[in-house]
Amino acid sequence: MEHLRHFGLAQDPFQNDPLSRLYFASHEHADAERRLLRGLRQAKSLAVLLGEHGSGKSTIARHLLDSLEEEKFEASMMVVLQGETGSNWFLTRIARQLGVEEPTAERGGLVTQIFNRLVDVREEGRHSVVLIDGAHQLRPREDLGELKALLHLEHDERHLLTVVLVGLPELGERLAADSAVAQRVEVRVALSGLDVRSTGEYVAHRVRAAGGDPRIFEPTAVEVLCCAARGLPRIVNTLADNALFEAHLVGRRTVSPTDVLRAAQDLGIPAPEGSVDAQGIAAPSAARPAGPSATMLDETSREGGRPVPQATLEADAEDAPIFEAGSLGADPFQGPGDVSDDGPPKEEEIEGLFVDLIDEER
Repeated sequence: MEHLRHFGLAQDPFQNDPLSRLYFASHEHADAERRLLRGLRQAKSLAVLLGEHGSGKSTIARHLLDSLEEEKFEASMMVVLQGETGSNWFLTRIARQLGVEEPTAERGGLVTQIFNRLVDVREEGRHSVVLIDGAHQLRPREDLGELKALLHLEHDERHLLTVVLVGLPELGERLAADSAVAQRVEVRVALSGLDVRSTGEYVAHRVRAAGGDPRIFEPTAVEVLCCAARGLPRIVNTLADNALFEAHLVGRRTVSPTDVLRAAQDLGIPAPEGSVDAQGIAAPSAARPAGPSATMLDETSREGGRPVPQATLEADAEDAPIFEAGSLGADPFQGPGDVSDDGPPKEEEIEGLFVDLIDEER
């Protein structure tokens, strides 16, 4: 594209596609991922990641999935489609995610297939994990009711499955309204937007990945970009790309606040409060997100402002305490098991468990 070549960019730095080469572990995203990873390594039953549209929650979920070791986890991710319903659709999707090749149409048999698969994975020395993106679209009564039953499945007094629900903030409200589910949430992460410094680091990373010089974005332009986008990476990408084009149209070699505001206006995004004065453009004031000013646009980052490298994140995760049976002893905060010492429950007991739990909600 001509406007990208104008700035010395070999490729589009602000694509909203989930490309691994463009992934940037901002402080906010790295912190969220570490909290979720801790829950998975401790085999917690239910974790929740909440965030607005465009906040990067799906990107975090995919990156978390890719980071899980195959020798330790049987992990997969499913996306809930809007209006997805039908008889046993939720249990069928879960069964397929877990590796059940031919899920039966009969509910009781389906439950047994799921349980047997979970036990097989546990006996292999691994833990089953299912990430559910778009979980705010799950039906509160039917789907969350079956989720609760799945979370009750245990073997040798240990949870067999960890579920990570990823969704909009309204998901948190739905879970809070159901005390039985709310009490099962053991890790909850509410994703915030990027602050000004993180936005500057994010933009610089993207520009470098495309072969460009991060200084093509003026520091004050990054401030306006962060405020207008409310720190949401998807909107940051869209605004930054359009601002590049605006600067190209007038022949500038750097992106100014004027270019960002023009792009925001064309996209129907409200301008940050205090960003326009009688002369034209001024730095944003009251609407600026919390965080230090964005001057992190060259190759040298400030002390304390450097993004967390993925290698460091993985090393920290490896050093974190892992409460697994037979390693450091039992997790002192693990709930008591409901499974009999006589071994895994029989098929009729598993089905009865689901029926009893679902009936309690009706």
